[in-house]
Amino acid sequence: MVFKLWLYFVHLEYHFNKLLKYKKVKKVVNGIAFLYFVLLLYTYIAYTCTLLIYTISFYA
Repeated sequence: MVFKLWLYFVHLEYHFNKLLKYKKVKKVVNGIAFLYFVLLLYTYIAYTCTLLIYTISFYA
């Protein structure tokens, strides 16, 4: 099962690398990756702030 999954990922990666040869695709992929990173960062900051507010209101 794990081997099958691994094979699948290797197969995907191979096709992905073939796609990345085209400049436009590379730009789109980089854009999506950047957006995902920003979203993750925003979620992390929002979560930390919420936690901080809850902690302060709990002890206040």
